[in-house]
Amino acid sequence: MADLQIIVEVQDNQTISNFSIPPSGKLVFKNGAAKGMGDLEIKPKSPTIELPFCKSNGKDPESLPMIAPGDDATVYICSNFTDRFFYTAQIGQAAIEDPIVIIEKSKNLSLDPLAALFIGAGIGAALVYLIVKSRANKMRPQQG
Repeated sequence: MADLQIIVEVQDNQTISNFSIPPSGKLVFKNGAAKGMGDLEIKPKSPTIELPFCKSNGKDPESLPMIAPGDDATVYICSNFTDRFFYTAQIGQAAIEDPIVIIEKSKNLSLDPLAALFIGAGIGAALVYLIVKSRANKMRPQQG
């Protein structure tokens, strides 16, 4: 699985991020600014009260420290989180960026082969029963 890496940079005195969400839920924030531009600070933005960051187990909350230029920090989206969150990102005195992250966890609806076999056998047996019953009703001798 791919990791989510968010590279936060300064362009025209505006802090900006580029990222995508992977299935792993792993987030890597990287301060891509040049040395001397300042540390990267990530904070929740209203209506988000607390960022859904956890340790690698997906359960224990974890905060994100300030990130120096050229460094990165890793967190995971908490396993029970399935909504969206808002945050601000700022490097040094550059203008603040305020992206929105939407988390969509899809349900795995795949069927294992053994379960498919049993379901298919059940449907087949039901069809055979209905066919035999239908033919039996048509083949009864008529009384006259």
